[in-house]
Order: sequence, then structure tokens, then C-alpha cells
Amino acid sequence: MEAALGKTAAAYDPEKITVIVSDPITGEILGMANRSRHAPNGNPADMAKAEHDPVAAFQIVTLAAAIEEGKFDPSEIYESGTYKEIPGAPIRDHNNGIGWGKITFEEGIRRSSNVAFAKLAYEHLQQHLLQEYWDRFGFGQKTGIELQSEESGALPKMTGPREVALASIGYGGSASAIQQIAAVGAIANGGELLKPHLMKKAQADSANDYKIRRVVSEETAKQVREILESVVNSDVGSGRAFHIDKYPVAGKSAVNQKYDEQGKVMEGHYIASFLGFAPSDDPKLLIYVAVDDPKTELHVGIEWKKIVAPPFKEVMEKSLQYLEKR
Repeated sequence: MEAALGKTAAAYDPEKITVIVSDPITGEILGMANRSRHAPNGNPADMAKAEHDPVAAFQIVTLAAAIEEGKFDPSEIYESGTYKEIPGAPIRDHNNGIGWGKITFEEGIRRSSNVAFAKLAYEHLQQHLLQEYWDRFGFGQKTGIELQSEESGALPKMTGPREVALASIGYGGSASAIQQIAAVGAIANGGELLKPHLMKKAQADSANDYKIRRVVSEETAKQVREILESVVNSDVGSGRAFHIDKYPVAGKSAVNQKYDEQGKVMEGHYIASFLGFAPSDDPKLLIYVAVDDPKTELHVGIEWKKIVAPPFKEVMEKSLQYLEKR
């Protein structure tokens, strides 16, 4: 982890870079590392600090909720590009609202279509079900990890149709990196939300010692894993940059704007992140990587995956190789 952090820091001089590795089957945090321009040696407390707009994690939970509630038809066709069915400014896909024409919802998820998530939330799930699943997956609540000053984050305030749609895309709420690891870990392990922990209880050796609750069925978790694998490995997947030849990866990337201390958007400042696990059919490791405000000439959006992918792939591949040898 430290080697990967060092390479990314040297190449892009980001405001901050964070890497967390967990075992999604037990909830154990296997490693945490971060550093910033102001704290070269890192600050573990940052891992439990709530950050605005946890895009990837919220999108994964939205998909899981729609599948669990029987409101996701992967073959259903919709018009991608721009969503104008709610008051306020249209919600646009990340390619400047051009979209990809009429496509299935499954392809829309693979392409990380904002319109697909907005329609799932507003037309299929609606506010009450989204609220229920944010709660189920532990958002807006402290995880109880052994870190001082852990923040609970905040659920999106879904006061109207637009806020409901944007919440599904990942906007409007806040969550810590640890909360996101725990939530996506529930998808990786078959549907159980586990307490993330740095230290094992005496004689504890199973997930049952850290189980909080079941959040979705095993079948739902399996279907979400398969779709997330296609995000990384399909020809149209938005996560192709995170593909590893030897190990099938499943996950979701995100780029979101930064906010100042007063909660206002900082124009031109972004955080790029990825949440992924592997092997996708039998997850051994779950990794969160976030690069905050890198100095780069790359265009914000798809190209920023070139910044986040190398540290994720290096840590994942070398760690899985180590586990195999052990």
C-alpha cells in the first residue's frame, strides 16, 4: 500500500490519497494508509471522517435495493442521455448528456449512466425505499470501528423528486470511507452487513462475531456482484481501467466535486475513487482507493480513472498473490 501511495503521490501530488484493504467475509480491516500534502505520514482519523457525495457506494446500494425489491428488470429499455421527467435542471449522463441512445438498464449500469440510476430511484424505488436501504446498509450511523472521532455522516435529504433522483447517483449525503467499505462488503460477502474492525475479539474467527444484520438476500448480492464485474470486464463497462488479467474484479468508480468547510462546492476541485473486490466470484479482498485533487492535465471524468486504477491494481494483485502463496 505504501509503495502504491508513493508512486501516485510522486506522479500527481494530490491533496490526499487514501487506500483501505478489508476482508469482506469477516469485516476485518487488513490495512489502511493515507497521506496528504500537509501530512506526509498520514492520519488514520481521516478514514472515519464523513465526505460529501459517496457516489460509488450509493449507486451500488441503489442497484441492490432495486434488485431486492423486484424493481430492476435488466432487459428493460430506456432512453439514455438526459432525464427531464422531474422538476429542475435535467439530469445528464456523464458524456455531456449525449448518452448511448435506447439501451437496457443493465447496459446503463455498466456504463454508469446517471439517467439509469435516476429512473430507478424516482420511478421504481421512490423515497421511502431508498431511505430504508440507506438505513439497512449503515449510512448515517457510526460503524463502531476502533478509531477516535468516527463520524456518522448524513443521509441525503430527499425533500423532492430531484433530490430522490440525485441521491441514487450519490449526491446529497455524506459517508466515511469505512462506512463505504462496510456497505459494499455486504454485497461481496453475500448480503451480511458486518462491523468493520481493526482488532479481533479474543477467540473470534468467524463473521458471526461481527454480524450486524442481513441487508439483502444471497441471490441479490450475487446478481449485484455479477453486474459490478461487467462494469469492469465488459466491452462497454465504465470500469475497464481496473481490469486485472489474472483476477476478475467487480466494482464501481466515481469522480465527485469537493466542498469547502462551509459546504459550498469548490469549482474545479474533485475526488476520484474506486471501490472494488476480487476475485468477483469468491471475494477475498475489498479495496477502497481515493485520490483527492491530483495535479493533472487529464480531463476530469473518464480519464481520471487512469490515476486511480494503478494503485488499486497494484495493491489488489500483489495482495492476492501473497494470499495464494500463504
